[in-house]
Amino acid sequence: MTLSDRRRVERLLVVDLFRSVVKDGARDLAEPETAETLHQLDTVCIDLLEIEDLDRGLIIRRLQRARSPFDRFRRPGRPVAEFGLTAYHFAKILTDRDVLVIDEASDLSAALDRLLPALAEAEVTLGAEATAETDAWQALRQLQRDGYFSEVSP
Repeated sequence: MTLSDRRRVERLLVVDLFRSVVKDGARDLAEPETAETLHQLDTVCIDLLEIEDLDRGLIIRRLQRARSPFDRFRRPGRPVAEFGLTAYHFAKILTDRDVLVIDEASDLSAALDRLLPALAEAEVTLGAEATAETDAWQALRQLQRDGYFSEVSP
């Protein structure tokens, strides 16, 4: 399957959000379960970037711009788990609408199988769940203005 650059950035964005949650939230990146989760997320990124004639620099720059709608949700002092909930709700919006399909045998699925229970157990402020869902929709709307995820509707 050949992905357009836009689709490639869309997929990379989801993985990148979860990578940042793990990297920013883990107590010890060398802990085996954390290291394996990061390895699996890295593998997904590498697979999306290992295409002949792909301008990786261009894709990475587009990914950095696509990340920007999420920057305001990474406030200093805000628990990483709350940003993790935003990433979760963003991915859920996409999976609920079949825009993002995660194969159960994939590295992404295996990584999320470890990460999502940890997010569910994390201590967050009252109302964080609802706020995270709202934040995810706000980020999605900005991404749509930038030409991404155009097929997603409320």
